[in-house]
Amino acid sequence: GKKMITSGMVSPNSRDRGRDFLVDALFNRGFSGGIVMAIRDGIPNFELVGIVSAVAADEEAVLIPDPSYVSDRPAHGQPYIGRPIISPRKVVKYGVTYGIGIEAIREFIAANREAIEGYGLKSSLLLQ
Repeated sequence: GKKMITSGMVSPNSRDRGRDFLVDALFNRGFSGGIVMAIRDGIPNFELVGIVSAVAADEEAVLIPDPSYVSDRPAHGQPYIGRPIISPRKVVKYGVTYGIGIEAIREFIAANREAIEGYGLKSSLLLQ
């Protein structure tokens, strides 16, 4: 993959203050788990504020060809004569991304210290 940096505003989520937030930056699929940093008192003072948990998306129903339909591929411009299937498809709503706040991450690490260390990770390093 490519390294990417974008900028945006971080806003607390009113339903669970301090544990999650919204970011108005442009994120794409696959960014979940990426870090979210803030600048405190100007560059180069970066602060880890959390991680990306999900991009906002809507679900829509689309018609697709029946996967069991076996035929030569029709030429472009020719009508499809097989049975259509209704299939759900996620459509990313660019500009709204959900994040998990650093305090929620610290609480999770502290509550799961033994399991984390059972995988050979030092949880004390994760809490600094």
